[in-house]
Amino acid sequence: MPSSKTATACQISLKRGRDARVRGGHPWIFAGELAARPPAETAGEAVEVLDSRGKFLGMALCNPESNLTLRMVSRQREEIGRLFVQQRLSSALAMRRALLGDIPALRLVNAESDGLPAMIVDRYGDYVVIQSLALAADKLLASLVEELVDQTGPKGIFERSDAPVRQLEGLSERVGTLWGDTPPALVEIREGDSRFLADLHGGQKT
Repeated sequence: MPSSKTATACQISLKRGRDARVRGGHPWIFAGELAARPPAETAGEAVEVLDSRGKFLGMALCNPESNLTLRMVSRQREEIGRLFVQQRLSSALAMRRALLGDIPALRLVNAESDGLPAMIVDRYGDYVVIQSLALAADKLLASLVEELVDQTGPKGIFERSDAPVRQLEGLSERVGTLWGDTPPALVEIREGDSRFLADLHGGQKT
């Protein structure tokens, strides 16, 4: 169910014949598929995506400065805000609990596959690490941090948005504590008789 009816959003139309991939479920729309470049004020905002005949296709988060201009987030008209993030995170966590049970280290959110574009969230014991790879993810970051606190109860949430791909979105890299305690240099993870040390500050990935 949609979280709520959306407020008036800018409408972005596709070129003729460019809607089939979107209708098939693909979450990305590139600049060359658009009838016109979105206005600057749509940067980071939710927009309505229309086909060339004006038929509604879904909601997307927009970055006019990126070749990957639109990232689909919903196939319904709905507000893309805190409640939207709450529902997506809750669904992602429930699926993992059903499949994996209670394990100390896992990926909590895997970007588009969990309906939160360009957002990676991993858990390492008592700490959560976030990587935001696009303006669309930055738009939802504050709401996601609040929901992670409420739904996962970590000691701290650490950001590792230091991937060079952010430059393609016109964004700088960021690293730092977003909430709670800063994780130690190495976090110990135990699975059965195995012991692992995770470098949350300087490891290759999140």
